[in-house]
Amino acid sequence: MKFNYRNFLYGLFSLIAGLTVGLLLAIFIALCAFFNSLVTFPLQIYKQSVEASRVRRLQKIFGVSKDFQPADFKVPPQEESIWDKHIQRMEEKKARNQNEN
Repeated sequence: MKFNYRNFLYGLFSLIAGLTVGLLLAIFIALCAFFNSLVTFPLQIYKQSVEASRVRRLQKIFGVSKDFQPADFKVPPQEESIWDKHIQRMEEKKARNQNEN
């Protein structure tokens, strides 16, 4: 078996080139992620603190919760619930049975 130096050099060159490009690509991606976190994290914290401050002010002034909906305070017309109707029918049936006996 003959040892070919040319194939060995090609393999070594490919390994070095691949590691170099991979390392540079990894560094680039890491820097992009770092700067993205560096900018977005403080903005997220700022947004959350502004929202919390707004909620505290609303609760202090009006006693209104964060998930306030104007429709929450509309009172629907008074309608008997299904259970009230059921109890009423059961009482009517009981009274009817007592009258029959």
